[in-house]
Amino acid sequence: MTHEDAMKIICDNQINGARFSVVRRPLSGGKGSIVRHKATKNHAEETKESYYARLRGIIEAEPETYFMRWKIEISASDSMRFRKECLDPILENLVDWWDEINPSTKQNARPPNYTTPLHWQHPFGVWNPMDNGAESDLDNHLKTGSEVGLQRTDNLFPELN
Repeated sequence: MTHEDAMKIICDNQINGARFSVVRRPLSGGKGSIVRHKATKNHAEETKESYYARLRGIIEAEPETYFMRWKIEISASDSMRFRKECLDPILENLVDWWDEINPSTKQNARPPNYTTPLHWQHPFGVWNPMDNGAESDLDNHLKTGSEVGLQRTDNLFPELN
């Protein structure tokens, strides 16, 4: 399949919507988190087997709390905006990369444009001050050595233990 064939398939087929299936993570901490019972004076620590059995029972009793699905309609203008702002730049970078490493096209390849960053866009409604040159707590630490706002940890993802 050629690049032109692939683009024709993409352009000739309108995407009308998407389905998002979301699974809530009951072990991730925060509201609704289900934690293993620790040992107390009167009770031993909950075994992994009994904890997983209790976890399964809670999830089976309230599946709507842990499993959700949304059907989202996508307009033609949303689809074209996505293509122009996201898909086409990604595909152009992929073609540049392929032309650079492929011996049969390497001689005639245009120089890759690595100075133009690959498209990135925050989800709707999310504002990140660092996109506009603001600094983070880490930047402050690198300049001053201050650890205010930072937290040391040996375990970045405790829910995966």
